[in-house]
Amino acid sequence: MPTEKLQALQDLTLSIVRNRGNVTAGELTAYNAGYHQRQVLEIILGLSQKTISNYINHIVDTTVDAPFQKFA
Repeated sequence: MPTEKLQALQDLTLSIVRNRGNVTAGELTAYNAGYHQRQVLEIILGLSQKTISNYINHIVDTTVDAPFQKFA
């Protein structure tokens, strides 16, 4: 079972994704769990890297490695 701090991180990450970055002050519960602005910016960085990777893979039709074919 995740800790309260990890749950706050997950909740904020999902909120950022689902609301396309338009989160309310109430959704920034990660601050109350002990995270700081730097960690929130790191979430955004990670999400942006994933988005760029997805776009590139779709455009150039990247071949999925054999061990990951079942997830494609």
